[in-house]
Amino acid sequence: MKEQSFKLGTYNLGIDKGSAKIYAQIKEGILTWWIDIYSDVKEIEEIDWGVQLYCEDLRLELKHWRDLGTVKIEFEDCWDEEIDDNIAGIYVFEHEDVKNTTIEMKATKDNFFQIEWKGIGLVSGEEYEIFVFTEIEFTEIVSWSLNLEESNQWFSKYFNLEDYHIGDPEITNHHNGKDIGRIIYTPKLNML
Repeated sequence: MKEQSFKLGTYNLGIDKGSAKIYAQIKEGILTWWIDIYSDVKEIEEIDWGVQLYCEDLRLELKHWRDLGTVKIEFEDCWDEEIDDNIAGIYVFEHEDVKNTTIEMKATKDNFFQIEWKGIGLVSGEEYEIFVFTEIEFTEIVSWSLNLEESNQWFSKYFNLEDYHIGDPEITNHHNGKDIGRIIYTPKLNML
């Protein structure tokens, strides 16, 4: 594998090792994919910069999480009309947009993938070229339901339950007197 890299313009920030992950969420039966990548913190112009690149609410047509190794995502603008929100961004001092973006993943081993992210990101209104190359881990699929039967039904629309370990329902919050929670599905890695 070539050397891991997180570059923002002329700044080589380095990768916060082990922080890069891809995961999925199922809410109300809709599956979306999420990517998080963090740089090391580096002092730039006497200010500490820690950069997060992220994608959220991606609609990817995959039959198995291993298919992530064939994914190529391209967009000129991070605004998605379908969800009426951004699907990607950059965070340094505040959340800002990314554009002219290409993200490619290739399978490596177990639940790890190489990811290469190229694009343009705004930081305090100034455009920077982005280049990231690192290893990313597929960690889980989170179903936002406390009802195991409902959650398994949602999950089964997309994936085979037998390929995952199913966690116990977990309350994560309360809203208007109602419990809010999730069930986490983690991949079985010996399914080659």
